[in-house]
Amino acid sequence: MRCYRARNDDDEDSSEQEVLSRIGRGLVVLDDLGGTRVTPMVRDALTLIVDRCERRGQPLVVTTNLTVAEIGEQIDERLASRLVGLCRTPERVIMLEGVDLRITKAKR
Repeated sequence: MRCYRARNDDDEDSSEQEVLSRIGRGLVVLDDLGGTRVTPMVRDALTLIVDRCERRGQPLVVTTNLTVAEIGEQIDERLASRLVGLCRTPERVIMLEGVDLRITKAKR
């Protein structure tokens, strides 16, 4: 399994090739989309990854606490649109709702 993570939140020096070199031919997972500060480098990397998956027909799983509208507002409208476009049927979007266990535990 390959993993890409910027060296730090202010890392603007990651090249397109560095990001794309981490994407193999199998399943790609974007975990906790929107869970970090969205810098121009983060926005560019996400766009590259989604574009590559779309062009290759490569499976992509995205986990996030954001709605599609919030992805558009907080990250990028075009990225939100492309993610929806990759979900060819509504059944491909699985929304889980419930309490956040970390917050519930913290209140105790």
